[in-house]
Amino acid sequence: MKKTWIGILLIVALCFFAALPALAERETIDNWAADSPAMQSIVDFVAASVDETSDGYIPKADRIAVFDMDGTLYGERFPTYFNDWLYIQRALYDDAYEAPEELKAFAQAWEDKVLRGVPIEDFDPKERELGPQLYEGLTADEYAEVVRKFKAMPVWGFEGMTYGEAYFQPMVSLIEYLCGHDYTVYIVSATYRDAVRVMTEGVLDEYIPAGHVIGTDLLYVASGDGNEDSMFYELTPEDELVIAGRLFLKNQKTNKAVMIQQEIGKVPVLAFGNSTGDFSMATYTLQNKKYGGRAYMLLCDDTERDYGDSDAAASFQAKCDANGFYTVSMKDEFEILYPEGVHKAGQRDVALVSEYWTEGSQAAESINSYLRAITNEFSPDYIPVEDRIAVFDLDGTLMCETYPFCFEYMVFADYALNSGSDTITDEVRAVAQEIMDAADRKKPDGMSTRQASAGAIAYRGMTMEELAEIVYRFKDSEALGFTGMTRGEAFYLPMVELFDTLLENDFTVYIVTATERNIVRAVIQGTLNIPPSHVIGTEYGYTATGQGDIADGDYTFKSTDKVVFDGNYYGENAKMSKVDAIVREIGQQPVLAFGNSSGDVAMCEYVLTDNPFPALAYIVLADDEAREWGSYESALAKIADYNEQGIGTISMRDDFATIYGNGVEKDMIAPLSPEGAE
Repeated sequence: MKKTWIGILLIVALCFFAALPALAERETIDNWAADSPAMQSIVDFVAASVDETSDGYIPKADRIAVFDMDGTLYGERFPTYFNDWLYIQRALYDDAYEAPEELKAFAQAWEDKVLRGVPIEDFDPKERELGPQLYEGLTADEYAEVVRKFKAMPVWGFEGMTYGEAYFQPMVSLIEYLCGHDYTVYIVSATYRDAVRVMTEGVLDEYIPAGHVIGTDLLYVASGDGNEDSMFYELTPEDELVIAGRLFLKNQKTNKAVMIQQEIGKVPVLAFGNSTGDFSMATYTLQNKKYGGRAYMLLCDDTERDYGDSDAAASFQAKCDANGFYTVSMKDEFEILYPEGVHKAGQRDVALVSEYWTEGSQAAESINSYLRAITNEFSPDYIPVEDRIAVFDLDGTLMCETYPFCFEYMVFADYALNSGSDTITDEVRAVAQEIMDAADRKKPDGMSTRQASAGAIAYRGMTMEELAEIVYRFKDSEALGFTGMTRGEAFYLPMVELFDTLLENDFTVYIVTATERNIVRAVIQGTLNIPPSHVIGTEYGYTATGQGDIADGDYTFKSTDKVVFDGNYYGENAKMSKVDAIVREIGQQPVLAFGNSSGDVAMCEYVLTDNPFPALAYIVLADDEAREWGSYESALAKIADYNEQGIGTISMRDDFATIYGNGVEKDMIAPLSPEGAE
């Protein structure tokens, strides 16, 4: 007998220890992050609810959980709610159905707003009226086939997933977990009830039968009832129930609580939603007087695996906290989001800036977010390749302008004071000397106009190639105020990386500058890979060598002629002149602009104003006093004005991990007057 009892005890012990792994598994839910606060809260609640010895015990009959559908169990941002996108697809793209013109027009306007990310709140009343008309006359089975056809379509904005598969895997696992603990689960959605029943087939119908789906109801009538008054019409053997083309009830906000009471007859103990439209249902659940209740709201905050919005999620979380609802971060608490192998379309093909930018740079993050959005054809912010146009200023934006002035000034001064050319008049030499004698790196008033005019005279009679040779030689000279860098190397590496990144993302990039365009073409050669035609700058005049005083319109170019500079210039390409040049030479409104001074604000404002595409403009701030000849105080004073105009800023001090690269250092300024100058 003693041996028998020992044997029994051993069996009991073995069974107990064998059960330990199973008990441990109940502490987590598949596909949730192991450290998810929401998951642990749910697990603790459920554990107490099934423990008859616990104060939180809930009998099986009262273990009722209700779930919203779109955005809670199922994605709602590809690109919008299921019901809405189904309407648009059926009205515009279903080859087997010809929608009435009014419904088509509404669908076209709706799609346009959805894809551009424009708020669509004003569409809701119209959708309630027109939506059901797309299915008028269909039986429930015929309507189900429309939904099944849609289920097989690939999901907008993602690769590797159909609409029938687009469920949040952690939420599917949650329903399995609850049902495994004898919970009765209902879906309570604003989506059409019959659509949800079809959508859950093969995914959730094992846990949520058709009778446990509560949604917006289409009105069904007898096919032979001309008055559509079902209270007084007797169904005949020839009749079918068909959709009448209007709603019976829209299941949203307080209607969700009302429908729970009417169709379930008990107050839930758990509620799950994702928007303010679910607050009434959640509040009703918290009012469970017998057992208490809990409500959980999903935050659509995942911008990497989904089309979330961090700012909107933070605002929504504050509202949830105020109402006593738990929140679930999709970004932080979901181990996976959609089925394995699914990813956002175009996500892997975007070139981003990073190498020369500081970690955490807000400017770099903003630019990269923009690039992800506008290059993704499934994003509402997508910009077609032919409309991706970016414009850059040159000096102070892409390259140094503090050695001690911009490149154009310095190459002119060097040539005027050292070349011995007979085009160098006393007036030209005086302007060059004024540049070299300028104190404290401050440009003399009116210098832009005087230098441009003097430069045109200095290069008079030269071909474009001859001017380029002067530029090439000067590029090899030392950059004054720095050690370890020539003038031709004095490009801001982060901005060059940005320039190249835009080209990699199929942007057409232009330089729009106040520097003479032929000088710019020579300066950027070997550094910035754009064609000469994409350089827009101040213009010098041209003439043919044999033309003399004959007007251009009266002279025919000859085989013996060369095109040379005529000694004139046609005004500085700054401020509004830049806008004029963009309109005239590009013929399209750019979507990106980068500058560094007040001379670039007009160009930035033009890019931002009434742009049909998402547009950004930035000013590079010369605020680095350690690595560059900037002024932090001066730059700081301008930020508020730029921001007020909607223009972003890029701080050389804070956003650039390096400016010119290793081995380049700011140095005491060498004497400005070049050797041989008077």
